Amino acid sequence: MVTQEAQFNPIDGVAGIDFMPEAQVKEVYEERVKAFHQANEANIPEYDPTVDGLDETLFSVSLRGFPELCDDIKDTSIYSIQQAKLRTEEDHRLKLAEEKKMGVRKKIETLRTDFDTLFKQNDGQEDVIKVGTDDFNIDPEYFEMLLDRNANKIEETKKEVAWNIEYHTVRLNKLKNKFYDVLDFEKYTVKAMRTIHYVTTFRVPRMSEFLNKNIEAFRALIAKEVAAKENMDFDEDEDQMEDEKVEVKASKEVKKVSTTINPNKTEAEKKRE
Repeated sequence: MVTQEAQFNPIDGVAGIDFMPEAQVKEVYEERVKAFHQANEANIPEYDPTVDGLDETLFSVSLRGFPELCDDIKDTSIYSIQQAKLRTEEDHRLKLAEEKKMGVRKKIETLRTDFDTLFKQNDGQEDVIKVGTDDFNIDPEYFEMLLDRNANKIEETKKEVAWNIEYHTVRLNKLKNKFYDVLDFEKYTVKAMRTIHYVTTFRVPRMSEFLNKNIEAFRALIAKEVAAKENMDFDEDEDQMEDEKVEVKASKEVKKVSTTINPNKTEAEKKRE
């Protein structure tokens, strides 16, 4: 009985145990253990507690006088007896699962090798008897189901990490707004290739919005004053040109009148005029 119980593995031979949820595996484990105990009941002989039992006086002996046989185990990394037993069972289950996985992997590798051989043989055939690439897909519906399943897993993964992405994005934007966006010019260092000389710029903070508005208003005021001054100078030039025209016209009138009064002037006088 003890040997059978030691060799008994509750999950041995259960199909699909590697793909079951943990809760379902636990239920299967408990059901198979219960069925094993029912099929192999313990063979415990009957005894008389007054004859075969222990006397209460045996428990009255004090244990204080006995010397310490061993030191207490204080290292937390050492497993207890129960933990070691559970660990052994867990290692046994993992070993069986790994052996089953290795068997499945070998079958898959064999199928892949056979498929590659057939594909290469098909490429070497003539075009008349060559099989198309789509014909190698024996179950397209299953293939589409696998693609949909992968797409759904990708979407679920994106949803799971969306909060972390948004959280770190907001943190990055806050850091940029505080230390990067406030700069008008960053710090750059240009080093020479053959010497140890280098030139470094300095960080220039950006002016505030209030200061920018005041500067723009001041520039507009200056431009307005310059335009007004140019208009005034242009008006003065026009007035001066009008005065010169009036003077020239008046001098011509005077000459004309003088010529009318003295018609007998000599050629020399006319040239002087």
